[in-house]
Amino acid sequence: MARWAAAGVRAHLVLTSRGGDAPGAKDLHRELAELAPVTIAACDVADADDLAAVLAAIPADEPLTAVVHAAGITQPEIPVADLTPDVLAPILRVKVDGARNLDALTADLPLDAFVLFSSGAGTWGDSGKGGYAAANAHLDALAHQRRSQGRTATSVAWGAWGGGGMVEGEVADLLTRRGVRLMRPDAAVRALAVAVGEEPAVAAASVDLSRFLPLYTMTRPRRLVDQLWAGTADRDGGAAPEAGPATGENPSRRGWPASPPRSRRRR
Repeated sequence: MARWAAAGVRAHLVLTSRGGDAPGAKDLHRELAELAPVTIAACDVADADDLAAVLAAIPADEPLTAVVHAAGITQPEIPVADLTPDVLAPILRVKVDGARNLDALTADLPLDAFVLFSSGAGTWGDSGKGGYAAANAHLDALAHQRRSQGRTATSVAWGAWGGGGMVEGEVADLLTRRGVRLMRPDAAVRALAVAVGEEPAVAAASVDLSRFLPLYTMTRPRRLVDQLWAGTADRDGGAAPEAGPATGENPSRRGWPASPPRSRRRR
C-alpha cells in the first residue's frame, strides 16, 4: 500500500506500527523516501492517546487527507461456543479499537478516503474464526455508519493476499483447498484503488467457485451465494436455481448438471 501511495500519490506518508520497527521498516523507508516524504512512527493505534500524539505531529501545512487501517491479527481455530474474553479481547483491540479511534480522532477532518481492511471471514465466514469474523464485520458496519453521516469510508473484505504475511504455509494451503486463491499484492492494491469511493463495504477476492460455492452452502442456503447465482442468471439470460430447504439441499449444485458445459464453467 505504501509503495502504491508513494509512487502514485506522492503525498507525505505516515506509517505506523506498535514499536515503529516492524520487520523491513528501515529498508522500506529508504525505498519510499526516493519517491515521497516518509515518516515511520511508533504508535499503538488501539491506544487513543498514542494515536492522538501522532496525529497532532502532522504539520498544519500538510494536513491529513487519507487514512488506511490495515491492521491484521490471527485467531486460533475455536468454535464460537468456546470463545472466551481472553481470546476475543486482542482481536477486538487490534481490529475494532484501532478503527474506532481513527474514526473519532479524524471526525472533524475533510478526508478524501478512510479505508478499513476487513476480511472475507466477516462476509462469507471462516470455520473456527467467529471472533475474527465479528471484528471484521464491525469494520464493515463502521464504514456504513460513516457514510450515513456524510463522511467518507470504504471497508474492503479481503480474500487472501499472496506474498507472505498472514497467509502463508498451512494457512495458504487450507484457504486454497477451500477455493480461496492467493491474490498478487499489486492486483489487490489496484482493486482497492477502484473500490475507494464506491460502495461503503465491498469484498475483493479471487475464488475458485467450483470449490468455494459447494463448501459454503454445504449446511444451509446463504444469501451471498444466492446473489452470485442471480448475477450468473442475468448474464446467461436464464433463471438462477432455487435455494434448497434450510435442512440441507445444496443450492449451488442444483441446475449444474443440466447446464451446457460452457455455461457450467462460467458459473
